[in-house]
Amino acid sequence: DDPKSISVLSIENNTTEHISGALRTLITSVETKLVNSGVFIVVANDKQADAAINAELARGDAYDQASIAAAGKRLGVNYLIYGDVGDTAEKTKDVRRVQYYLFLKVVEVETGRLIFQQQIDRTKQLTG
Repeated sequence: DDPKSISVLSIENNTTEHISGALRTLITSVETKLVNSGVFIVVANDKQADAAINAELARGDAYDQASIAAAGKRLGVNYLIYGDVGDTAEKTKDVRRVQYYLFLKVVEVETGRLIFQQQIDRTKQLTG
């Protein structure tokens, strides 16, 4: 059985925080884990491909499964990973606490079917 190919699209920042650098690092980390697993052929997410795909997706309902599948077919991959991060924040007199919610999803390109979804929560607390 031939190895399946996979690519990681961008992770949308739906927060008020400036975390684009952290999200880019996360994409690279996910790609690294996939490469090192030996299970998939990883098609690297470069900025040009990412911008082109996101521009195409923006024309329709961004990140709906059918659009993701169409983008995957253009890239020639079997699976696409994409996601988004949101947050909730609260502030008291001297403490600001931000709860981040990261959702990662994997879509099978051939069918457009969502085959995996994971939620990862992180909290950041700032004093002063």
